[in-house]
Amino acid sequence: MHASRLVRRKVLKAITATAGLGLLAACAPAPAAPTAAPPAGQPTAPPKTAPATSAPAPVAPTSAPAPATAVPAQAAPKAAPSASSRTLVMTYTANDPTTMDPGVANESQANIIVLAAYEPLVSYKSGTSDIGPALATEWRMAPDGKTYTFKLRPNVKFHDGSAFNAEAVKFSFDRLNSMGKGPAFVLAGIFDRVDVVDELTVDVVLKTPVGHFLSMLPKVFILNPKAVKEHATADDRFAEKWLYDHVDGTGPFKVERWDHNSQVVFVKNDTYWGLPDRPKVDRAVLRVIPDLQSARLLIERGEIDVWGTGIPLDALPALKANPNVVVTEDKTITALYIQVSQVKPPLDNLKVRQALVHAFDYQGFLDGVYLGHAVQGQGPVARGIPFHDPTLPLSQKDISRAKQLLAEAGFPNGGFELEYVAVQGDPPERGAGLVLQEGLKELGINLKVIEQTWPTMVGRMQTEDKNQLMHLYGYYRFPPYADPDAYFYGPWHTSQQIKGYNGTFYGDAETDALMDKGRTATDPKEREQIYQQLQKRLVDDVAALYLANPTAIVATRSWVKGYKYTPAWNQTLNLAEISLEGKA
Repeated sequence: MHASRLVRRKVLKAITATAGLGLLAACAPAPAAPTAAPPAGQPTAPPKTAPATSAPAPVAPTSAPAPATAVPAQAAPKAAPSASSRTLVMTYTANDPTTMDPGVANESQANIIVLAAYEPLVSYKSGTSDIGPALATEWRMAPDGKTYTFKLRPNVKFHDGSAFNAEAVKFSFDRLNSMGKGPAFVLAGIFDRVDVVDELTVDVVLKTPVGHFLSMLPKVFILNPKAVKEHATADDRFAEKWLYDHVDGTGPFKVERWDHNSQVVFVKNDTYWGLPDRPKVDRAVLRVIPDLQSARLLIERGEIDVWGTGIPLDALPALKANPNVVVTEDKTITALYIQVSQVKPPLDNLKVRQALVHAFDYQGFLDGVYLGHAVQGQGPVARGIPFHDPTLPLSQKDISRAKQLLAEAGFPNGGFELEYVAVQGDPPERGAGLVLQEGLKELGINLKVIEQTWPTMVGRMQTEDKNQLMHLYGYYRFPPYADPDAYFYGPWHTSQQIKGYNGTFYGDAETDALMDKGRTATDPKEREQIYQQLQKRLVDDVAALYLANPTAIVATRSWVKGYKYTPAWNQTLNLAEISLEGKA
């Protein structure tokens, strides 16, 4: 206990600017997929850094308003003028959303807009990772595992009054797959075609069986073909410029306006098929509030209803003591690792990698960096994901064992230097490096802890110059769907070396075969066996140090009802389910 308390004091002193502590990350776009199989979810970088993308988002129209001036920390901005007892006001972002286009959006700010204005065939049931109906009311899979037949919801209209039908489904799938941006990773390499059976029936045909296909479908949104065709041009055949700041879906809200770097204003869709049950408010406002102190003042004064990300952990006691504020904390499927090079000496020696496992103070990290708002990682797959292996050991700091392993590796006194890289501006990643640095000192190893921008780190992952590779680096998984496949492919399949995110050069023919088989198998028992074998193999190989599964913390006013955290939609919310009871 004494050692953990000492680590906590040192880490807190070194990273006093830990506001948000891992709650600041926003989902980064997925990389280009291999042609034979769909890629998994991507690592994420904090919004202060620009994530690497396989294709740039559309440039904002030149008529877009100029960025608003940042609000000083000591002065809270005025409440949105439209606030009323039927208007939900929220802040989930310190940054302007990147787009409104459902074929491009792949980060939390944009996803909030897309989830309000558009709908998929199937969706995650609110607050769960279970699949339920949305624009499709029922579905079945063919015996070959490659064809899914969907019966579509009748009497559904797009925002402009056009009818939703099977042709709109075919058009939306084809557009997403052809663009190859943002959420297209869920179709890449597996999607063949959509066959229109009749007005309200489609067959989605895959090139190969994919065991978790339904769990990925909530990322494929249906948009109005008429609107796209009307606004397409010769050099913009998918109407990306128009859809950058316009919406035309079937969702419960329309977008009234987007004041860049200030707010997005939503208004209830009066023709929504879910009325009168949903939505429960007439209007909603997504505020962009860069300053955390301003956000805190606004939630305390009741001028915003929901504060969804970036809540400083040291502010929680005061927020919880406020009778007008409700703080919710939910388990997530997010994972934070330290990725460990398999090829850069001396980490190409398994015993050296094993020594690192025993040099890290896991409890000290959870207490000192997350202040208890996380649980220790148990292997690469987060708890709550199907086929997570609960029998895997929870690693513990054991300096005696670490010294023994180093001696067996030929380094009885340490005597070498390693480099650890954290994403610039990410307190948990930096804190992880500082905790490891303290442990390695006891082994005679000097750990150099540095911060770099996410694009710089990606460049060092994707280099053929092994001198540029990182020994160790911080790495998040924010899985875009609740399946173990979302954890493995990107960082550990050998096809993702150099061109992807496998910057440790982990993997061999056996691990590749297991990953490939896990995604194409459709029998749950077979998939469970595959993924438990993979988890054990990665732990034995020390592909990473599995540090934490942090919680999601949201503050709401007491009059907000119906909020539920949905794991695969991290840092977003379902606007249609929220009501305001007793708001003046």
